[in-house]
Amino acid sequence: RQALERTGGNKTRASRLLGLTRRTLYSRMESHGIPLDEAGRPRLPREGVEPAWQRRYAALAPAVSEFCQRLEGGRSALDSETLLGEVDWAVRHEDCLAARDFFLRRTDLGYGLGHGPSDGSATVRERVLERLADALAWPRGKLAAEREDLERALSAQHAWRNEGARPAAAPAALKPL
Repeated sequence: RQALERTGGNKTRASRLLGLTRRTLYSRMESHGIPLDEAGRPRLPREGVEPAWQRRYAALAPAVSEFCQRLEGGRSALDSETLLGEVDWAVRHEDCLAARDFFLRRTDLGYGLGHGPSDGSATVRERVLERLADALAWPRGKLAAEREDLERALSAQHAWRNEGARPAAAPAALKPL
């Protein structure tokens, strides 16, 4: 579903993102119960920000919404479930001090579909990094270090998608008898 949402229903691009053939993608769509419309496009439910915030913030969702409303650019979307103002919320109210923390613990952005420049995720990463740098008054060196740390964390998170990126299994250590 996420691959199809990110590609606007384009099955060829979605299959490339997932590293699947189109035939396998259709098979997975069928097994996951994703219906197609008369034009062959997947009919995807549109959740939006509010249901995601109910899962993420529960009773604090109205406060987060109001907080984002007051910020300049706070209602600007990073993806279908995350707003730019959530970066400021995480810094001011949740003691978020690192990009890795925001991407992998406070939102689902780090678990999204791409980890490359062609899928738009690099733009989102840069927007969040700049917002964090502003909010936390990071000097250039700290911003560069956070960028590198985030890239390492996301590469590790998405390593399973690249067959060549899998680390070789360590030889089993045997105890002498």
